Amino acid sequence: MNFPQQSLLVTGTHGPLSAAFLNWLEKTPHKVLRVSRHPGVGEFSWEDLWAGNLLESVNVVIDFAWSTITGSSEQHPGIEWRVDLPRLSRLLTRVTECGVSVPRYIFISSGGTVYGNANQRPSQEEDELLPCGWHGFAKAAAENLVRRFGTLGVDFTILRPSNIYGFPLHSGPPRLIPYLLDSIYEGRSFEIRGDGTALKDYLHLEDFLAAMGEVIQQQLSGVFNIAAGKSYSISEVIQLVEGITGKKARVTYRDAQKWDTTRSLLSCDKLMNCSPWRPSISLPQGMHPLPLLKHAVA
Repeated sequence: MNFPQQSLLVTGTHGPLSAAFLNWLEKTPHKVLRVSRHPGVGEFSWEDLWAGNLLESVNVVIDFAWSTITGSSEQHPGIEWRVDLPRLSRLLTRVTECGVSVPRYIFISSGGTVYGNANQRPSQEEDELLPCGWHGFAKAAAENLVRRFGTLGVDFTILRPSNIYGFPLHSGPPRLIPYLLDSIYEGRSFEIRGDGTALKDYLHLEDFLAAMGEVIQQQLSGVFNIAAGKSYSISEVIQLVEGITGKKARVTYRDAQKWDTTRSLLSCDKLMNCSPWRPSISLPQGMHPLPLLKHAVA
């Protein structure tokens, strides 16, 4: 893919997804500014962004910053309204103040939580959002705020990725695939919530990064799911890992979390109709190299 150079500002740079995206950006000609709550070398703080003219110097803002995951959101109900939504409102206000230099704004939402449980067909971007838990409820509220600022001239894109895998084994919060793999190698019991029938769409990290590249290059505006377009039950994932490793998983079942989505089906037709992007790595393909390098990717 050929990328004309752009100036990008990326927030939330220490999360595993944004870190993977930033590593991917190093292969492109884009100029990148990084903003974090805990800035490291070569990074800016949020105070730098509020007080300076960083936004006036970039073409695109890609906003990964978010303070919770699904579990921590349930432990601290409403925390996003005290932390994330005020920050988002302030950032979007600053974007509108850029005058003729208003950058495009890309918000990373959550396709796995904002829709709630799908009905008979995969969830599409125009469907009503009926999240089951606080995390999805907060992301949906953030999307509404982004849309509202769209009426004030912000050219926005909302991306709803599904459950992304392909990170380093112990990168970020626990995820089903790497920790299932790790438990099999170590001979430990693996705990799951529910009876194993919960359906999720699993998107490989490389497919997510390729989709991000197309969204930036094509300058796509609006709302887009980023998904593999095929969902697997937890039991099916366990069977796939057992088949790849040749080892039997020791599974302990616990009561399902009431806030967890149990039927996540996502359509990626809109993004495929607007760009050359296609999900290229199926779940069996994406997991197949895992036993070769235990601590490399999962």
